[in-house]
Amino acid sequence: MAMHPDVEVAPDLRISGRIGVVITAYKIGPVLTDSIQSIYSQVGIDLAAVVVVVDGCSFVRSTRAICDRYARAHDNFHSIWLTNGGASRARNSGLRWLMNQHPDLEAVFVLDGDDLILPNA
Repeated sequence: MAMHPDVEVAPDLRISGRIGVVITAYKIGPVLTDSIQSIYSQVGIDLAAVVVVVDGCSFVRSTRAICDRYARAHDNFHSIWLTNGGASRARNSGLRWLMNQHPDLEAVFVLDGDDLILPNA
């Protein structure tokens, strides 16, 4: 998908350092795969970690299978499993883990489990 022709990204706004991504997942099921894959398909980024925070998921089997598959395929993929505590708690847990493990990050992106990152974003 191309950017709108009137939109430009200034070169000094591009991120050149390491980034981390926190994805919150609540009642999301198989759609989570699309969200995770949209991150791993980005080109030219230094991806330190992707953390999926599962917050009281009712699609436990499919979500666990998705997380296990990405953990086997990517050393920088992690999942955190919480009892249902709300979106803010899930985001904060993921951010806390990410910043403790990777204090050198230039940027952190926080997504919901059904969000997608456009190619070459």
